[in-house]
Amino acid sequence: MLSVRLTLISLLVLPLASSLRAAPVVSAQIADFTVYDATPANEIDLTTKFSDPTLSANTVRLETVLGDIDVVLFDQKTPITVDNFLRYIDSGAFYPTDLVTGDPAPLFFHRSPDPDDFVIQSGGYAAAQDLLNPPAIFPTPVPQFDPIVNEARPDLHNVRGTISMAKLPNDPDSATSQWFINLIDNSGPPSNLDTTNGGYAVFGQVTTPSLAVIDTISDVPTYDATFLYGTAFMDLPLRNYSDSNDPKLENFINITSIIRPITFSATSSQTAVAGVSVISNDLFVQGFSPGTATITVTATDANGATASQSFAVTVQSTPVHAANISTRLQVGAGEDALIGGFIILGDAPKRVMIRAIGPSLEGVNGTL
Repeated sequence: MLSVRLTLISLLVLPLASSLRAAPVVSAQIADFTVYDATPANEIDLTTKFSDPTLSANTVRLETVLGDIDVVLFDQKTPITVDNFLRYIDSGAFYPTDLVTGDPAPLFFHRSPDPDDFVIQSGGYAAAQDLLNPPAIFPTPVPQFDPIVNEARPDLHNVRGTISMAKLPNDPDSATSQWFINLIDNSGPPSNLDTTNGGYAVFGQVTTPSLAVIDTISDVPTYDATFLYGTAFMDLPLRNYSDSNDPKLENFINITSIIRPITFSATSSQTAVAGVSVISNDLFVQGFSPGTATITVTATDANGATASQSFAVTVQSTPVHAANISTRLQVGAGEDALIGGFIILGDAPKRVMIRAIGPSLEGVNGTL
């Protein structure tokens, strides 16, 4: 039996959004352009070139049993954190296989601390059936990728409706798969999530219509399931549950699916001339050798519907030019020695002229 931690419950069940989705569309044509063969890659934000009529740009939809939660991701301000979150979605890690049914086990909210509204937390466990006692649930941990660097920022605060990364105590750079949604303003006392443990990285914002759904989830009664599942389940929200039985799938606050608006892929007709790569929502075009290549970019939604567009990239040889290299550093010996250098790209022989001059800054002592 589980011990009840909360008695107040709202039984409002919100309808799930329709699974019918409109296909992606091309919202702006990428213009042809010219690059040199020894310069950094051109970066293009694809969210400005394609759109999804179902979801706005940089938005993911958490389809839960109590309603949909739309989250706008801060991919420009917290790119590492957003890429990590999308990696768990795109790889299927949030939905490991249920060994009893053979189907993906749904992610669920495993933590909703009492007694005051605080956060609802997920990303750590999927509701898989117990091999020894089906259809009772025994949570399966989400497979973990390497921890990411903490991207907590002074201009992003843990206020109501923001989504942030969970992590280990006293380890700012330990975030992996788990995340939480703030139910109240937790930026200051008593929780101080903006500063505690290096700050908890905010990487998105729940849309206003979805705030009612997170409140509905927070109203579900919680139970101390420590003796069943471990200390991570001290505040486990369960709905329509009788604590005389082992929890079943229908008792959990399941996230039945996580939908991205669109994902992107790209190809080059002449990979020796120009190469392409897509990282999150950004396209990178790198010139390699003189010539012209056709780049085709495709946007695909969750139902597999696509939209594509193509553009031409002309690569020219980098012209002869002067480049200035300026270095300022304390010069020492051994491992503290200053080494200045540069890199020349390409396979063809090149004539290089180097001129070394002294310092041009005035008022700097101890110069070479």
